Amino acid sequence: MKKIKAFLLLVTLMITSSSWAFNAVPEFDGGYIITSSEKIINVKEVQSYTTKLVEGESVQIMALLNQPSLYYIIDKTSTVKLKQNQLKGFAIKGKYKFDDFSLHPLLSKDVSKLGFFENKGPGGKNKPFYHPGNKLELQSKSTGMDSYYYQSKEPLSKGDYVAWLHKSFWLFTIE
Repeated sequence: MKKIKAFLLLVTLMITSSSWAFNAVPEFDGGYIITSSEKIINVKEVQSYTTKLVEGESVQIMALLNQPSLYYIIDKTSTVKLKQNQLKGFAIKGKYKFDDFSLHPLLSKDVSKLGFFENKGPGGKNKPFYHPGNKLELQSKSTGMDSYYYQSKEPLSKGDYVAWLHKSFWLFTIE
């Protein structure tokens, strides 16, 4: 009996000491960053806007019809800043479609040579537009009802990032 208890204790310690282990579930709905010390940091959700940008100065009807609507993230003043070794993962809690979660580097868009057809956000020629770059590979697991934990398969380099879930965005910076 003592051997079985010792074995179960050893297995439990191995599981909880894993870098993938995450036991805490955020109390409220929203997006959270989990630090390497298991601290849960609430990240403010950022509003996204749709904008149609057209190349060239003259706007032709066919160019407008064929131009896709893109989501641009405008205000990145509310980002959470972390040191590179502090980030462990992300927790999302709430009534979301979790299949849609993705993590991207946050890129700025040079709009100096583009014309605006439809601009539903505060960005403009003198204010930068931000948009998600290529999707990064993630691992995920459910941590309870309406709650998921995500972890990047590769360590993130320094820069700005966006966690994107349907029409919800959370921004953070790795310093």
